[in-house]
Amino acid sequence: VSFAIRAAFILHSPLDMTIGEPRNVAIALVQHQGFANPYRCPTGPTAHCSPFMPLLIASLYSVFGTGYAGELARCLVCALVLSFCYALLPWYARRLELPSAAGAVAGFICAFFPFKRTSETISSSEEPFTALALLLLTAYCFRLLKRKSLSWTDGVLYGLAWGVVFYASPGLLP
Repeated sequence: VSFAIRAAFILHSPLDMTIGEPRNVAIALVQHQGFANPYRCPTGPTAHCSPFMPLLIASLYSVFGTGYAGELARCLVCALVLSFCYALLPWYARRLELPSAAGAVAGFICAFFPFKRTSETISSSEEPFTALALLLLTAYCFRLLKRKSLSWTDGVLYGLAWGVVFYASPGLLP
């Protein structure tokens, strides 16, 4: 339901083909210029963007092109991931020892009412992927805390998982 609603918004909204730095770096990657040129004028190699979104967008653009079809694919993938997050809420509630109904109600509310329509449909940010990562990592953290003892392997895996998430969204570092 969530994906159908967001896909309808995407299909009936004009797609902004000039959205931000991740898209520009993705185009540079597709054109074999490297991880570069985040701005309208060529600036060369950059560390301005985190690597996740440009790499994801570049992989979509390499299949669908850098025009409307590629941008549509990017928007639909983001809507799909966000919809998957909403579908995970009953599972997430059970993981946190809450009633499944709480997660189901939250999932349905989020699915039926796109509160942030632009960021849920046509934004080029990593928000849907960050939301998914936070859902999974907090459920993992809760499981580790319930055990009351942390093995060395669990600590390393948990740290590695956070390290990977920081590549998707460095804003999570604080």
